[in-house]
Amino acid sequence: MLTVIFSSHNGARTLPRVLEAYTRLIAPRGGWRLIAVDNGSSDDTPAILSSFVGRLPLTLLREAGKGKNRALNRALPQAEGDLFVFTDDDAVPEPDWLLRLRAAADAHREHDIFGGAIRPFWPHDPPDWMARFKLPLNVLYAVTQEQEGPCAASLVWGPNMAIRAAVFRQGHRFDDTVGPDGTPAYAMGSETEFNTRLERAGHRAWFVADALVHHMIRPEQMDEGWILGRAYRHGRGIRRFDPDRGGGGPMIGALPLAVAARLAFYRAAAPLVRPLPPSRKRFWMLWREQWYRGLADSYRMGPPPRLGTPQPTRAA
Repeated sequence: MLTVIFSSHNGARTLPRVLEAYTRLIAPRGGWRLIAVDNGSSDDTPAILSSFVGRLPLTLLREAGKGKNRALNRALPQAEGDLFVFTDDDAVPEPDWLLRLRAAADAHREHDIFGGAIRPFWPHDPPDWMARFKLPLNVLYAVTQEQEGPCAASLVWGPNMAIRAAVFRQGHRFDDTVGPDGTPAYAMGSETEFNTRLERAGHRAWFVADALVHHMIRPEQMDEGWILGRAYRHGRGIRRFDPDRGGGGPMIGALPLAVAARLAFYRAAAPLVRPLPPSRKRFWMLWREQWYRGLADSYRMGPPPRLGTPQPTRAA
């Protein structure tokens, strides 16, 4: 038995396609359950989820407090089986998705973290400039291109990952101070923070190249404004799983000198390049300005919290 878990905040645009794909999943050995957590939605998300109760092995929960990680933690006490599979409300799985994750978990008993392949599901052909400017599709859309085998836990991402239930019985939980929380300026990296924390505790990761989901990209997520907002959120969150990023050396106020200097340079350059015609150089100047602004804000907020050593719990 395994349990699939996802949360949804106003996911009405993507949920029908995702849940229809779930009805075509091939059941793995031992069967499967699905837990969907409505994270304070104000659209048709609750009604859409309810309409699939008779078609899927679905349990519905509600978490009013905003935050994806808070919603995932809400689901853990209800999960069953030896493997918990985590995904998103905009990730469309292939029919053999759970079979592949189940087989990898059975074959690699020495590993506790499993990541699957994530491919972009474009609403239309992406514009040429996205390729010409070499956009970081991993940061923007959680696209993975890893090979089958052992991998760094930081390369296992939220739309497609599985964790052994025993990990949660040890007391590990998602940090609800990082990740999507209904605001545009949240710190990215919720599952990455969790998985790198597990890796530091001795848990190893395996990448399952043939366990595939397609990450639905909304049209607005291909606009420059959204993309640059992603740069800021990535900068805000990177120290949650890489605490020393940009640190060391002398300080200027709350900022390391190196961070303050780069931020000053890119903030001075951004207004000059913004009016220019689109180009790869212009894009990356604007990206770095937003990224360093996010990183600087993370320093101004003080050291990122570190969760303590978990204690065994019966909650999961």
